[in-house]
Amino acid sequence: IIALGQETEDIHLPATVGVPVASTMPMALFIMFDNETTQDVKGVTVELTIEYSPTNLVPRPLSILPGYMDVVNPVGRDADFDLPPGDTKYSADFKLSLSGRIIGAGGHAHAYATGITLSDVSNGNPRPVVRLKTPQASDGHLLSVERILPGITGNGIRLQEGKTYRLVGNYSNPTGKTLVDGAMIHLVLLFAPDRLEEWPKVDVNNADWKKDIAFLEARINGMGEMKGMKME
Repeated sequence: IIALGQETEDIHLPATVGVPVASTMPMALFIMFDNETTQDVKGVTVELTIEYSPTNLVPRPLSILPGYMDVVNPVGRDADFDLPPGDTKYSADFKLSLSGRIIGAGGHAHAYATGITLSDVSNGNPRPVVRLKTPQASDGHLLSVERILPGITGNGIRLQEGKTYRLVGNYSNPTGKTLVDGAMIHLVLLFAPDRLEEWPKVDVNNADWKKDIAFLEARINGMGEMKGMKME
């Protein structure tokens, strides 16, 4: 429902859109700290505040759902991968099971990323539908991943059921060496399906679901002071 990283800028969505939630809906919060100093940092805390709209809001907000795409299939494993020197390109294809509109798009990458693109490849010739810039500092450090909101100021970007879309992430590593676990490519969408009721439901008995939950629990239980925390 919510994801952010070092390169995430502040954002406040208008009341005209929202992710539908229900009482008693189970949720989990995952946080990773990266201490870039050589000293312990005392008194670190996290506060998460979620704004919500009442069900009787008029006009009713457009229901949007988070769509996640990755160039690897990070089920039961980390999403990062090694980054060799030079220019490289990574991609994965996705076939949509229902139609809808992209209301917003953002993503995540690491240092030396040079762009993220989603293209319609159904007819053999890639037709870009989303392009996100990844500006860097002079040392290659990622400053941000571009965010677009085509469905807030317009009608959004149409994606069609049965079509195949290709996510592509590009890197240019000038270091001359392979950076172990040095790359990630995510594209995250605010997606408004045409038929919300046909959105696939979570199946807690699915083998991939069980594998992913076990992996997350193992990470939590193996992280020093986080030992003893558990998912519920």
